[in-house]
Amino acid sequence: MWIQARATWRLQRLFNFLIFKFGFIDNVLQNYRSLLSLKVHEHYRGVVAFGLFAGLRIGNASTWSGSRDVGAKVLGLYEAQVLKRLEQLGPRSWFVDIGGADGYYAVGALIAGISKSSIMFEINRTDRGRARELSINNSVAESLEIHEAATTDSVLQVIGNLEGDGLILCDIEGGEYELFTEQLLSAGRDCVFIIELHQVNSATQIREFEFICRKFHDVECINGLSREFPSDSFTNTLTDNERVLLMSEGRQEAMNWLVLTPKSLQ
Repeated sequence: MWIQARATWRLQRLFNFLIFKFGFIDNVLQNYRSLLSLKVHEHYRGVVAFGLFAGLRIGNASTWSGSRDVGAKVLGLYEAQVLKRLEQLGPRSWFVDIGGADGYYAVGALIAGISKSSIMFEINRTDRGRARELSINNSVAESLEIHEAATTDSVLQVIGNLEGDGLILCDIEGGEYELFTEQLLSAGRDCVFIIELHQVNSATQIREFEFICRKFHDVECINGLSREFPSDSFTNTLTDNERVLLMSEGRQEAMNWLVLTPKSLQ
C-alpha cells in the first residue's frame, strides 16, 4: 500500500513537471474548461440560466464558435461587465452588434428586451448562419437583420436609416481603430457605443482613437475583472477550481471596453 502511494506520488510529480516544463498547462486548462462548459450546458439543457440573457436557448454547444465559453454564457458570466452595462442602459430604440459572431448579443438583446430590433455585422459566413439559426430557435428571426463585414460606409448607411436612441456594440479584433472614424462617431453622436479595445503595436493609436471619441461622447473604460458567481443547487456543488475556470474567458490578458455616452445627454 505504501509503495503504491509512493509510486503514485512520483508519477504525479513527473506529470506536473512535464506539463510546466513543455508549456502544456494552458492546453490542459483550456481542455478542462471545454469539459466544464459541456457539463454546464447539459445540466441547463442549453438555456441561459442567469443574468440579462436568461431564457436564451443556445442549443447545441458544439456548433458555437466559442464552445469553451458556452458554460460561462449559460451562467451569465461571459463578459459580465458588458451585460451589466446593457442592463443599466435599459431598452433602446435599436441595437447594432458589429462583429456579432454566432449571435449571442444580437439575439440575446432581443430576448432581454434591450431592443425590439437587432442588426448584426459579421465577416464569417459560418457564424452568420449560426446567428440566423439561433434567432430561429428563439423565435425572433423576423427581428434580426444580418449583414456581412462592417465598413465605415456600411455602418453609416445602416444607422442613417434609424431613429431614436441607439446602442452600438463592437468587437472586431483590432479593426475598431479603422472602423470608427470621426465621421462615423459624429453620425452616432446620439448613440451609446460599447467598444472592445484590442492591443495594437502603437500606444499612440489608442490615444488618438480616444481623443476622437471624446469629441462627441463622454468616455468611460470598463473591464471584466470583477464577477459574481451565480448560486443554485447545481453551481453550489462545483469546486472552487471549477468555478474559477468557468469564470475564465481564456484570454491572454484582461480586456477593456470603452463606453461612449452622448454628450447630448448631459
